[in-house]
Amino acid sequence: MKHIPEKLLHIIWKNQLYDSAELHTADGKSLDIIHPGNINPDAGPDFFNARIKINLIDWAGNVEIHVNASDWIKHGHHQDKAYDNVILHVVHYHDCEITDSHNNIIPVFVLPCSFKLLNNYKKLISSEKWVPCEDRILKIDPVHIHHWLSNLLAERLHEKYLRLKGILERTNNDWEQTVFITIASCYGIPINQLPFEILANILNIRHLMRIKDDLFKIEALLFGTAGFLSSNLPSDYYTESLLREYLILKPGMEKEEVPFHLWKFLRLRPGSFPTVRLAMLASLIHKCFPISDAMNRVKSKEDACDLLKVRAGDYWNTHYLPGKISPSRIKYTGRTFLDTLIINAIVPCLFTKGKLLDKKENTDLALDILEEITEEKNEIIQAWKKVGVKAINAFESQALIQLYNKYCSQKRCLDCRIGIRLITLQTDG
Repeated sequence: MKHIPEKLLHIIWKNQLYDSAELHTADGKSLDIIHPGNINPDAGPDFFNARIKINLIDWAGNVEIHVNASDWIKHGHHQDKAYDNVILHVVHYHDCEITDSHNNIIPVFVLPCSFKLLNNYKKLISSEKWVPCEDRILKIDPVHIHHWLSNLLAERLHEKYLRLKGILERTNNDWEQTVFITIASCYGIPINQLPFEILANILNIRHLMRIKDDLFKIEALLFGTAGFLSSNLPSDYYTESLLREYLILKPGMEKEEVPFHLWKFLRLRPGSFPTVRLAMLASLIHKCFPISDAMNRVKSKEDACDLLKVRAGDYWNTHYLPGKISPSRIKYTGRTFLDTLIINAIVPCLFTKGKLLDKKENTDLALDILEEITEEKNEIIQAWKKVGVKAINAFESQALIQLYNKYCSQKRCLDCRIGIRLITLQTDG
């Protein structure tokens, strides 16, 4: 293979996937790899604490890996004292001699790569399937896949933790506002997350708390700030009353409105219209905000369901859109939407609070709740099911979403434990 990625050399070196009999440096000295070292996640040489023997003399130190030996010079390592403790330069092509900052020659080892390993890698990276390994993933031991999914979930929760931490910093550590923004954005799933998040950032939860006992006022402020009361949608007595109330509330509160064009209705079921979701969010604020205190009482999935389950105000029994009558039907948070809110709002909030306050019981509870919830039913999870990988709960479906979005869709097979296993299979994959 003409263009071998450096990351593949890392995998070969770390796992010693080469014939270790009678190894030699590029200048012909005998070489024995006692320990390849540990991956360095920070700046500096790629592996540290390696142990080798050159001509039967013990060496301990760091190892640097490049595709071409000349990359050492290209990256400026020959002038960087951080690389003076490199005891071995591992390369695929030995195209020049290299030295450290003191002009001492560094031993070079040309890393052998088997044809089967390179062929396995080429098959994965050139695949045009939904996921590169979809016709071979079932070769992997399910236990190994489960372990990788656990890591992927941890990675996904960490990303959500960083997002919530960022919101906390923007809101001057206002946890109530942060939870409100997080929950509100989830009310927009699948296609209205952005306008819901903009709405929650415009509104100050403290202002909402002043009127929380009056559902009508909450609706007026939410629908007005969302831009629905100043839009060209049909109106009736109720919406005109909301507008009048909004104009009374508005001067002392928020002046911005969400750009109306951001709201999407196309291809949504009426029960998922942003108008219905806004009405339910108003009921949630009316029922249980400030919600951070109520969340402290959540000890299970059912507790979270009890907290989040609400019904929209009576007007919405006969409306999906303002000013347009529809057959009577009570609008409430159904089971699937409750699961969505718990997975994408309650669990990340519990996990983040646990991390920030160093409360392991909170992070453990977040994981336990995900295991209680049935697997999500979206396009990604359905596609995994067709491949033969079935999620048994939300713990695994969240991990599979992370796997597809962050690895498979980007063909990061060399960063994926499943990809590495398939590449390093002894038989041609």
